[in-house]
Amino acid sequence: MKAWHAKFGIVILLAGILATYTQCVPQQGKNKSKLKYNDSSASSTGTNNTGSGSGSGNTGGGTSTTPGLTSVQAFAQTTHAITKARCTNCHGSFQQHLHAVANAQQAHDAVVNSSKVNFGNPAQSRMVLKLTEGHNCWGDCNMNAQEMLDSINDWVYLMEDTTTSTGSTDGLVTTESNTIAMVLDPNSTANVGDVMLNMEATMLAAPMVKGTEGGVEYIWVPNGTHAAVIANNNNIAGRATIMAQIPTAGRYKMFGLVRGYGNADDSFHIKVGANNYTEWHVGGDTNGYRWVEVTSGSGRAAISYQLAAANHLVEIREREDGTKLSKLLLTDDLQLQASQLSGGPQATLSFPLNALAAGSNAQFRVDISIYDMYSYRITNPRIVLPSGTMRVKNVKPLVNGNFNPQHSTYTIVDKMVTPNDATLSGSSMIVLKDQGEVVDRLSFSFEMLEYTP
Repeated sequence: MKAWHAKFGIVILLAGILATYTQCVPQQGKNKSKLKYNDSSASSTGTNNTGSGSGSGNTGGGTSTTPGLTSVQAFAQTTHAITKARCTNCHGSFQQHLHAVANAQQAHDAVVNSSKVNFGNPAQSRMVLKLTEGHNCWGDCNMNAQEMLDSINDWVYLMEDTTTSTGSTDGLVTTESNTIAMVLDPNSTANVGDVMLNMEATMLAAPMVKGTEGGVEYIWVPNGTHAAVIANNNNIAGRATIMAQIPTAGRYKMFGLVRGYGNADDSFHIKVGANNYTEWHVGGDTNGYRWVEVTSGSGRAAISYQLAAANHLVEIREREDGTKLSKLLLTDDLQLQASQLSGGPQATLSFPLNALAAGSNAQFRVDISIYDMYSYRITNPRIVLPSGTMRVKNVKPLVNGNFNPQHSTYTIVDKMVTPNDATLSGSSMIVLKDQGEVVDRLSFSFEMLEYTP
């Protein structure tokens, strides 16, 4: 055989293989499944059962039997696959938020509780925007951002409940609370001039880190990192930033819930909006956490800020390591004293359950506080039950009567409660504000409240 005959035969063979290959791969944009992951039951047939694109795994008769996944389950199949593959070196070990750790629940909570995902507008999720800003891309940043956006869209899609249900749980809904502002401060009609900032919601620059002790969450530069960082523009200083949404223009003063350990471990540099840095000394050993007014200099001179009704960036910089800061409170009540403040504001919401579980005389209780300018934090959900037992399943918070799939932390609850075991979950949940605490009211729905005397 001549050489050119052999070459021609190879060309014909490759062309045949390529033609076969292109017929087996769906063309871009045609019959493309929205899902990236399907279980075996959904892929056991070559028929496309996605219909209008609202689900997969359909059976005969056109009735969908695919239940919506929990948020953790959906995250594990979508966004977590990317973070584990691309972000482990930092966010899988030491750098907050730990959204790349192997444990799906822990990684999920790191994303959701820090508001890194926006289910209402996925394109505005910080997980996406950070990539468009060039943060640790693994290729073309715009393509990486689109990959992350696709994964979040799939996450949302997988949580959609397409099950045809014969038993409605619409009746298992509590009454609504008072407005959150009234709950947190019953003596105030609005709470308009108080802005609480939870340091757990800050963005950090090393060596500033987050910690927890005795149920109190705080930021600090660990003791022994630096002797002192006297200049407020020194690049070695640990830093934390958070946005404060000032509701009305006026003059504000600020308080911090802090713990100091002596005069060598008791100060920060702090800056609000366009104002200058303030050298804030919390006053030596505070003997635990207590509220301290933000003052200026070692002489602790009084200070206040003239602020417009706008968003203002608050920056906390290391000055002396070892000082711990848990919360900041900006207030237009210039007569307020630190001694009048407690650990909050935090309050307990209580909902009677007799109308939902007849004869139980039970109450559902949960603690609530302001997390940041965008969200609330609820903790310690529990059933106070005088006697008998009650099975409680799938707890959902409703803000002004509406459920956001992002608020799914307690949807995995399935517990038999007794008078001696009231707690439903040890996890906290970040709940996005709807219209703000002056308007927002909370209620809760349950899939099951089964009382046995």
